[in-house]
Amino acid sequence: MLNKKDLISVIMPVYNRENYLDDSIQSILKQSYSNFEFIIIDDCSTDGSKNKIKSYVKKDKRIIFLENKKNICAAKSFKKGFNIAKGAFIARMDSDDISHKDRFKKQMRLFLSWPQLSVLGTGANIINSTGEIIQKKLMPFDYYSVLKILKFSVPVFNPSVMVRASAFKIGGFLDHSMEPADDLELWLRFFSKKLIISNLQEYLINYRIHNNNLSSLRFSEQIRKSILVFNKYNHCFQKERKTEIERKIINFINTNKKTNLIKIFNCSVKYNKSFINKLLLSFILKIIQKNSSLINSLNLIIRYLYWRVFFFK
Repeated sequence: MLNKKDLISVIMPVYNRENYLDDSIQSILKQSYSNFEFIIIDDCSTDGSKNKIKSYVKKDKRIIFLENKKNICAAKSFKKGFNIAKGAFIARMDSDDISHKDRFKKQMRLFLSWPQLSVLGTGANIINSTGEIIQKKLMPFDYYSVLKILKFSVPVFNPSVMVRASAFKIGGFLDHSMEPADDLELWLRFFSKKLIISNLQEYLINYRIHNNNLSSLRFSEQIRKSILVFNKYNHCFQKERKTEIERKIINFINTNKKTNLIKIFNCSVKYNKSFINKLLLSFILKIIQKNSSLINSLNLIIRYLYWRVFFFK
């Protein structure tokens, strides 16, 4: 019988990840910490993902399999999994990543010794589509370092995160309207509600980078939504009124009007210019680090420089 006090509910949305599913699922089933339930939600995959999941359901009773009747996105799938979760702790898992066998054991050790802790991530080995490690990266442990990162990016590797289930009652869930920047919005919201976010200083997941990553497919939309999120939570912006740039971005998203960065950000609010320049540069550098193509990297840099010349004239 499961001990619910220390039970982890692992939630993994899946959409067309047949090539990576075996490694992801097995990395959870082989955890040295065994008191968990594994909730897998298939979001109407069109490849062989569903059949592969079903084959594991027959082998391990800890797996709970949900099938969406239509594609509803990862954020809504996660919420669907959370609604049936029994655990006092919620572990995030992505269907193309790999967890170290001691990930849960080491995260639970810190949670049980630190009652005020709400969110705990880990460091990551960055791997490519074939599983080769191309980079290693740690995320911050202390409050001020987390705060510093939150000014321009997410402070955790999302698929490494474990959260106290009670924290969601305070901080809420992913806002799917902010996808693909919904993770950034969530952690800023948690932080604004004084929930403690930290990271183990160990590489406990293999975080996979490939051409089908959401951040690669929806790069420009991620930038637009991220600016909206920062405007909402960053103290550099006035909270009592909408600035000219906020109105332009909101209008752009609502109308889905085809335009370019120059037109979107062509305004005279100088403190906004400096902040947005840092944000754009941060995203571009992040994409360049993940992208092995020299041509694509140069193209991004040229587009950024062209935008900057017009934006700052």
